Amino acid sequence: MKLLQFRVENFKSIKDSGWVQVGQLSCILGTNEAGKTNLLQGLWKLNPANDEPIVPLSDYPRKKYASYEATEGAEEFITADFELTGPQAAKTAESGAPFSIVRFSRLYHGKYRCWGLNSQSVAVRAISGDEFQIYFKQIPHFVYFSDYGNLDSEIYLPHVIENSKRTDLGEGQRAKARSLDVLFKYVQLKPKEILELGQETPTQQLNHYGQAVQAQPTAEQIDADRAKKKKREILLTSASSQLTQAFREWWKQGDYRFRFQADGNHFRIWVSDDRRHEEVELEGRSRGLQWFFSFFLVFLVEAKNSHHNSILLLDEPGLSLHPLAQADLIKFFASLSEENQLIYTTHSPFLVEPNNLANIKAVYVDDAGQSTVSSNLRQGSKVAEHSIYPVHAAIGLTVSQGLLLGCQPVLVEGPSDQIYLQLIKNLLSGQNKYRHDRDLVFVPTGGVSGMKPIISILAGRDNALPYAVLDSDKPGRDKENQLKGGLYKDEKNKVIGIAQILGAADYEIEDLIPADELARVFSKAYRGKQTDDFDDLVDAAKPLIPQMEAFAEQNGYELETGWKVELARDVQKASARIASKVTPERIKLWKKLFDKLTS
Repeated sequence: MKLLQFRVENFKSIKDSGWVQVGQLSCILGTNEAGKTNLLQGLWKLNPANDEPIVPLSDYPRKKYASYEATEGAEEFITADFELTGPQAAKTAESGAPFSIVRFSRLYHGKYRCWGLNSQSVAVRAISGDEFQIYFKQIPHFVYFSDYGNLDSEIYLPHVIENSKRTDLGEGQRAKARSLDVLFKYVQLKPKEILELGQETPTQQLNHYGQAVQAQPTAEQIDADRAKKKKREILLTSASSQLTQAFREWWKQGDYRFRFQADGNHFRIWVSDDRRHEEVELEGRSRGLQWFFSFFLVFLVEAKNSHHNSILLLDEPGLSLHPLAQADLIKFFASLSEENQLIYTTHSPFLVEPNNLANIKAVYVDDAGQSTVSSNLRQGSKVAEHSIYPVHAAIGLTVSQGLLLGCQPVLVEGPSDQIYLQLIKNLLSGQNKYRHDRDLVFVPTGGVSGMKPIISILAGRDNALPYAVLDSDKPGRDKENQLKGGLYKDEKNKVIGIAQILGAADYEIEDLIPADELARVFSKAYRGKQTDDFDDLVDAAKPLIPQMEAFAEQNGYELETGWKVELARDVQKASARIASKVTPERIKLWKKLFDKLTS
């Protein structure tokens, strides 16, 4: 099953997150104390890979705990929708009430509720009994990891054995105990066995006063102790070699070697690498290495069976890594997400991928003190602005890096235009219709009014004016004429109105996307109340945005600020479908635009 969206309610600082849509690789932004961790932990406890318990005393909103005692835990705190794929989706038709989405909710007392939904997310029927068990066994396990689960370099074995049996540990202690547990599971060592193999056989005898005193061990006892310690050394050496080989395939910042050492009650992890041959305890190495090593173990153990059917939740990953290593981490996440959906939180611009705006969400604290989640990256409140600052910074870094590395910036009005043009570029590249020595970087300027200062910054490097792609609605045409009559009077070819590509009308960049596909996506969010659905009414020969706005007015919808960005994100998620249906004529239109940008 694939996770489509989730909703956290009455969990720690979150009253109601609203529906949070996710893709293969999703990023959640927010300042410290905004509620990012609470959001991930709420989702984690839907089906945790490590049987993490629900702890109402710390999980339920503190100021409402009295009401929790009254409900006795019969409150949902996490709901998630999963899309059925493959043969399982076809089997639902046998019941006479087919559905393509399964919705699971978990309550504080640990029980679940389950429904089957159709493609419009409308409930078809409740699912229970044996059928519930069939679907529950198929939902992914959630693997959660945060910085406070990092391993220590020196491990006291009696504590490892004791903590594995305790149920009263705090959150931080449970995280440590969990990381230790996966360490020993991965290298196939048992803490109790390592402890016992290192203990010598007690040798005592009674003196003539009847008191126990230490005696000299017999030859047989010495041989037995020597054999135990040799076995322990072989086990540790074998485990060290196995771990070193596996970790080498993951971590690309150096060639590291691990050595396990057991000394009495203590277990230590020593690390060396190809540049520093002397061994140093793990705790003495960088926090970045400690984080990556600990996450590596948790992922491999909890997402077992070739990591099948697991969703990774990473809380503030890699903050201690160098910015270049954080950039590598993003690439690593992208490779992991090919097999496992991955959701991570961050406030670092180096861990934000500007070309993945469709799957970035912002978390911030609203005026009532509740954590709020929004996919509107242009949210107006100051608190929200702080949460999405990494997006702005990441876009700036992308532009500056593009200039330094020889990329070509192209100005567009907003994030939705950036998403569409990046999508088109990817589709053209997939058909070998786009090749250019300098990669195009699409830079949103916050509307036509924001273009002039951005142009000044970009042109200041070598006096080369960047290309600009504008809508051909009235504000876009006015800006186009202004630029061509001023800054671009000698390079008018660098200002491209969409009407130059599609014809003389109030076309916008949305009109570059096939009308039937854009209408289909729009209709999923806005169904017809007073009229037929939009995809039944759309006129593909006319500009689409005015038709959508008219449809919304007729059906009583108030299109919120940023709705076009939401639409663009949903279209991006349907890129595979668009790629399979795009016509040669549409490809020619796209290529016409990109030929102008690369001439």
